[in-house]
Amino acid sequence: MKGRYLTYRPDTFRYHFQHQTVLESVMISYSKIEQEVVISMLSFDFIREMVRLQNYRENEGEVILKVSQTLYDKLAERIVEILQSQYFKRTLTFNLQLLYDMQIIREDNEHFITSLLTASHNAYMCSDYNLETDILVENTFRKFKLYFPAAFLEYVGKQTGMHTSLTNMFDHLRSILLNETNDDLLHVCKYFLLQTFFDICEKDFENLLEAAWGVLKLFISFTNHYEYFQNIIDKACISCPITTLEWLFKTFDKEIFEGRRMLLNACQHKRLNSVKFLFKSFKHETFDFNEILIAAVKNVRKESNTEVLQCLCENIKSSSGEMSKSILSVCEIIWPKDMDALLKNADPSLFDSKSILKRAVRNRREGSLECLVKWIITNVNPNILDLTEIMNIVCVLEVLEIGKLLIMTIENKLLDVDVIMIAAIQKYWEGEHESFIIWLISNIDLALFNFKTIEAEACKMENWTK
Repeated sequence: MKGRYLTYRPDTFRYHFQHQTVLESVMISYSKIEQEVVISMLSFDFIREMVRLQNYRENEGEVILKVSQTLYDKLAERIVEILQSQYFKRTLTFNLQLLYDMQIIREDNEHFITSLLTASHNAYMCSDYNLETDILVENTFRKFKLYFPAAFLEYVGKQTGMHTSLTNMFDHLRSILLNETNDDLLHVCKYFLLQTFFDICEKDFENLLEAAWGVLKLFISFTNHYEYFQNIIDKACISCPITTLEWLFKTFDKEIFEGRRMLLNACQHKRLNSVKFLFKSFKHETFDFNEILIAAVKNVRKESNTEVLQCLCENIKSSSGEMSKSILSVCEIIWPKDMDALLKNADPSLFDSKSILKRAVRNRREGSLECLVKWIITNVNPNILDLTEIMNIVCVLEVLEIGKLLIMTIENKLLDVDVIMIAAIQKYWEGEHESFIIWLISNIDLALFNFKTIEAEACKMENWTK
């Protein structure tokens, strides 16, 4: 063996395996005879890469050390022993993450997780335990002894498919809260429980919420943790499954819910199901339509929010005059589909087209201004329109469909048709300006044109040859 597989190190007065693979092979082979002895010597990396639990189904050709269920306590004790080693503590946060990501953790085995919780709790109670973590207390970070079961809970709460582990941990921490009197231990447990409940709200599993709430309500109150509950509710409106929001309504005191705040959050984040649920849950007659509309249009994704806007229009009673004011407040940023949804609920006779158009021309979302101009031309009485403003905007848009719509919809003698003819000569009009000129001559009474003025303007163009 010496020289071939082993090498002697005078500094340690011991023989060492020359290659890691040789050591691993010996460990795996010897574990079939004395698995308990082998477990007591396993390294962190070996456990992470090679060790699996009893029910693990290995892949074809996979080489592993499979631990019997009767030795889960020993494996857990070895892991906790490594946790407290100087090597592990040098990069504690990183190594804890590696530990959490181990296959034996992700197997979500009830017996092993129970063994790990028990072993880490026993270690915490020993006088020589010295792992620490920083926890925020009244806006200041303080050092506390790291209670592994609580820190472990926060990690598992972010995962999927670990219901067994979470249930075990909630039961364990419930026992701690009911039976322990150590203030620091209780503070650490409460801190990580609050963090975990916040995380699992994103999961569509009511049983986990029930299990977590069963522990939290031992020490939390709606009055003393008002902002915490508001953050939970905000998150439910913004990113959680609708089942989470429904569960919160069923479980929390009704006084904690702020309908206006919740609806604004849901609209800003395009959460249609949440918006519908909130309309069913609150008396919304007093909601400020304009405020909520702005939240929906200025959504965080900066994209069309038509379904939410339609839902707002269906549920919040807004006068036609208020709708005109609402459109005015968002016309610079609204998307075409959203504009269309709002215009369907506007009263043309009360529509402040002049103010809205002046602001809407700043909108850089393709199609929004066109949508608005089409609606105004088609629906608003020309007698209350600023026709000069409309014609100028139509000529700026250079969209054939809108130019033709203007001529066909509004009585031509009310328009300065020379302006649009000159624009047809000078502008691009989707590459069809010549055919547009012919169309204008064919569809407008020629007596309305001042051809001398038109010719004078046309001659100013360097490339005009017609």
